[in-house]
Amino acid sequence: MKKLLLFLMSLMLVMTGCTKSDNTITFSDAKKMLDKNAMVVLVDVRSPEEFNKGHLNGAINVPVKNISFINENYEKDDEIVVYCKTGARASNAVDGLNKFGFKYVYNAGGLSDYNDEFGELVIR
Repeated sequence: MKKLLLFLMSLMLVMTGCTKSDNTITFSDAKKMLDKNAMVVLVDVRSPEEFNKGHLNGAINVPVKNISFINENYEKDDEIVVYCKTGARASNAVDGLNKFGFKYVYNAGGLSDYNDEFGELVIR
């Protein structure tokens, strides 16, 4: 009985770690948000060099190391969608913005996710 209980508890912990967090969205969701509300801020947290090679239309470039720029220039209740190349830097940026007290910050992942959803379309 103890082994079964330990197994079930371990399984619950593993499954909790595999679920999508509340602030993770798809690029389809992000597009719907942007289409519905022009005030949504689309933030590319890659380096300026990466951004200049191609980025999504309407995105601003705020490298993850400079994420305090958002804190200094936007309101805590602004809707912000963050992306990068693979999703890792976007996740770090979302964590940072949440710590600053932003309420509506969403991680759209990486451009690789965008390409999986929409094809190789990256607007310069």
